[in-house]
Amino acid sequence: RVQLIQGGSLRPLLTNALTLAQRAVELEPTDPLVQTIRGAWQLMIERDFEGGVARHEEAFEKNPNSVWICGCNGFGHALCRNPQRALTMLDRARRLSPRDSSMFLWLPGGAIAHLTGGRPEQAIQWTEDALRLNPRHLISLFLRAAAEMTAGRDSAGHRSVERMRASAALPATIRI
Repeated sequence: RVQLIQGGSLRPLLTNALTLAQRAVELEPTDPLVQTIRGAWQLMIERDFEGGVARHEEAFEKNPNSVWICGCNGFGHALCRNPQRALTMLDRARRLSPRDSSMFLWLPGGAIAHLTGGRPEQAIQWTEDALRLNPRHLISLFLRAAAEMTAGRDSAGHRSVERMRASAALPATIRI
């Protein structure tokens, strides 16, 4: 729900998500999917990048055929500026489940990996793939605007910001 929220306060959702993640770890600390969810929390909320990626890798060793585990692992490595490992994991997730409608959650990791690697055109393609699955995904729209501006496509970048603003009902004070 945190990923998909369209406005409103995230604080109650984040608090509930942490409570549920901690309870899941207590109930089954060795389950790879539980480890993955807890690792994502470590990365994005606690900013424990080393611990989060280590938890993702441990989950991957236990279940290398889970699209969720591979996707989270790839996204985590993208956030930690490990672009090669990120792309390896994300490509694996795509191969494991090529028609998975939830793939839009992981594809932005490929955009991050390419954008930080100085390849904005490839980043644009990864966001395009994600936006095909969910045209209102704010993370993908944000990364698309950043990649377009980096690639020198200022007009396209402005259009992406407008799409983002319309999708989230953001005020016109957001400027690029």
